[in-house]
Amino acid sequence: MTDHTGHEQHDPRRGDEVALAHLLVAASFFAFGAVLVLLTQVGAVFGDLLAGAVSYGRLRPAAWAAVMLGGLVPGFVGAAYYLLPRLTGVGLWGVRIAYLGLFGTVGSTLVGMVWVMAGRGDGVEPFGFPLWLDVLVLAALLVPSLVTLQTVRARTLRSGYVALWYLAAGVLWLPLLYLVGNLPGLASLGRELGAAHFTAGFSTLWVATMGVGVALYVVAKAGDRPLSGRVLAQAGFWSLAFAGSWAGVSQLSLGPTPDWVDPVAAVFGLAFPVAALAIAGVLASTTERSWAEVSDDPPVLAALAGGGLLVVASLAWAAAGFRAPAALVGLTEYWDGVVYLVVLGVGGLLLGSGMYLMVPALTGRRLESASTAVYQIRLVALGAGATALLLMAAGMVRGFAWTGGSYTGAFADVGEGWMFSAGQADLLSGLAILTGLLATVGQVLLVLTVFRTLTSGRADVAEVLVEEGVA
Repeated sequence: MTDHTGHEQHDPRRGDEVALAHLLVAASFFAFGAVLVLLTQVGAVFGDLLAGAVSYGRLRPAAWAAVMLGGLVPGFVGAAYYLLPRLTGVGLWGVRIAYLGLFGTVGSTLVGMVWVMAGRGDGVEPFGFPLWLDVLVLAALLVPSLVTLQTVRARTLRSGYVALWYLAAGVLWLPLLYLVGNLPGLASLGRELGAAHFTAGFSTLWVATMGVGVALYVVAKAGDRPLSGRVLAQAGFWSLAFAGSWAGVSQLSLGPTPDWVDPVAAVFGLAFPVAALAIAGVLASTTERSWAEVSDDPPVLAALAGGGLLVVASLAWAAAGFRAPAALVGLTEYWDGVVYLVVLGVGGLLLGSGMYLMVPALTGRRLESASTAVYQIRLVALGAGATALLLMAAGMVRGFAWTGGSYTGAFADVGEGWMFSAGQADLLSGLAILTGLLATVGQVLLVLTVFRTLTSGRADVAEVLVEEGVA
């Protein structure tokens, strides 16, 4: 069987080069984006330090574009391109088209970042891209869906790996999310709902879904054993599908949305922690190794750490979806902390898990330094976790400063009393800059480890295709 390029699709090596290209681009972009996010944290607390193109209002959307579109999208797409031949038994369909998708994603992201930092963005969260650029981004995001569908259609392995469910669903959901999040001609409330829908959907239907698909393969491959708890993994998949982007609406609870939206969003949001707990259980039970053994295995350690942070993030997200806590933390730093934990914590760890397994396999070189990789994982887990907790605490303090004075009369909610109460939240946000620095250093170490593996890693056997039944 041949694809449109005339090459044999059954060649299992098809897709390896484009997968590696995606992973290398993603590692560089993700670290760059993490640095920009750290600068936005500084700008949020010390606004006078940053001005012009790097002022908070311009830097924030550019930073999230670098992390999300430039880092996590190519990263998990590259992981999918690596895994598809190994889970389907056929080479990747449309390699040239896959390269075109990578160039389109990276090019539109760079143009968008420059456009927004020049003050030309439309102000819609999270990226602020103009409509013409949204169309280009959407076109680039459709490419992985086409490549994945065509590859799965030609598969020779019929085992129905659960990891394949997650990967195939993720690449199909992402362009739909982007479309819904950037529909033109909507009123202000519609635009805000679309933005919240995309941010939450990116966290659940892209970062969590694609990351879990990678993690399931990693732990099964590392242990050379079938996935434990297949039914539980399937339950986690469907829970994520139902939780979807409903969690985003929770950020607008008690706002101008229809009355029925808040309780529905809160109930559906409970599916997120259900999925996270199920997935964490599957990862842990599949590993079945002592902590000492896991701590020396970077791919598995990153997968388990990412699964653990996913549980924490899902619980924090679901808890704030009900009206009582929403009245306290809505539109505060609390939600910045939750998104930070999912995107930079969970996303960074699960993407790193895939890179630590896939880059050595694709290049035929051993990981340059396993000890550095373990140190990097710990920095990201500790830094992202602490940063998220501090931002969530800052949100609760600021929320009480907003609502406590009005509801209880305990202190003034305007003037000097307000400034004193709200200032305590700034202290916590300032501490989050320090912990964010740890996470950023960890992301930079990931790039250094990956590229040093390419240049200095010891020669090893390059893995091309795994045996059926591994994942």
